[in-house]
Amino acid sequence: LTGALLLTPGLAHADALGDIFGSIFGKGGSSAGGLFGGGFTNADADSALRQALTIGAGNVVKRLGAFDGYFADPKVHIPLPKSLQQVQSGLKAVGYSKPLDDLELKINRGAETAAPKAKTLFVNAIKAMTIQDAIGIVKGGDTAGTEFLKGKTLPSLTTAFTPPMNNALSSVGALKAADKVASETAKFGYRKDLRGELISYAVGSALSGMFLYLGEEEKAIRENPAKRTTAILKKVFGAV
Repeated sequence: LTGALLLTPGLAHADALGDIFGSIFGKGGSSAGGLFGGGFTNADADSALRQALTIGAGNVVKRLGAFDGYFADPKVHIPLPKSLQQVQSGLKAVGYSKPLDDLELKINRGAETAAPKAKTLFVNAIKAMTIQDAIGIVKGGDTAGTEFLKGKTLPSLTTAFTPPMNNALSSVGALKAADKVASETAKFGYRKDLRGELISYAVGSALSGMFLYLGEEEKAIRENPAKRTTAILKKVFGAV
């Protein structure tokens, strides 16, 4: 899979990437015949960036797309909106919180169902990465690649995550309940799309968790030798 993702840069593009790597890390760039002081080529650097993002994205999708990927993980578990949390807490004290507990579970299950849909979107964004994108990622911080993917995929991911979340919320009656509340409050001039608000909250929370872990994966590959699982990652990130 990874090999199919790598785009072979032209000579000018390779030199540009080499120069920027050289200026940042103090290695020899294109003037050194395309080799950095660490012994890797400009094409190696480009490939390593793509591999790092591809591997990180794959790990995150696999992790969050598994059963309990969101629900059982306190770092990305999606709670109810704050207004409902207060109601949930009060009902829990008297043993009547099950409907809201079920809603919270279904929100997380919706996120787990939607997570695998992110893989293709991430892969396509990595395939389309230009030399300018690569330079920006190299010059950026530890999560520059993650921010790049977020900028390229967030609208599409929101679209992809919405139907599974809609289904999850419908299955527990949450959307009907939201419509009923909206209908009642409309009689008093208070008009609000509570259904849309609930779906938007759930989708946004799910994607925030996904990018949180994607950033952690990217940082780990940059910093932790044990996370460099391919020869090119060891070669490039080990040298810089």
